Amino acid sequence: MNWEAVSAIGQVVGAVAVVISLVYLAAQIRDNTRSTRSATRQSIVDSIVSVNLAMAQSDAIARALRSNLDGRPLAPHEALQQLAHCYACMRTWENVHFQYRSGMLSDEDWSGFRQNVKALMQVPAFRDFWEREREVFSQAFRREVTAVLREIPASPVLERSLLFEKKRAP
Repeated sequence: MNWEAVSAIGQVVGAVAVVISLVYLAAQIRDNTRSTRSATRQSIVDSIVSVNLAMAQSDAIARALRSNLDGRPLAPHEALQQLAHCYACMRTWENVHFQYRSGMLSDEDWSGFRQNVKALMQVPAFRDFWEREREVFSQAFRREVTAVLREIPASPVLERSLLFEKKRAP
């Protein structure tokens, strides 16, 4: 056997090994990306649930929000609780938006989450909060919320959400 043939065979075997290694590496990267996206989505859902549980488990926050929806003035401590709750909610949604822009959420996932932002921005407390505090959020998120606000009618109606349904006069 001549050395040129052995060298050619060695190069072919080496090339095949490189291709197999690259295919394996691509599969590992794809699996890792899928796992990372899944973990990110779970973390987002956990954050959203946590913020919502805070309201569900706090009579004070729920009362403050209800007063706001009914147009009643808030006591100073209620206003502070509402401000903190609005801040926590909007920071959570800012993070969701960041994860979407970073490629960790699909367009479909973001589309659903964006509807939650749209619903929140129809609540007077959140709209007022946003008008006062928007500058503390990222520019990209501010642009997104601005786009969401353009989609909301001038007189928001919250008919789809029982949580935010206003009391009707008897």
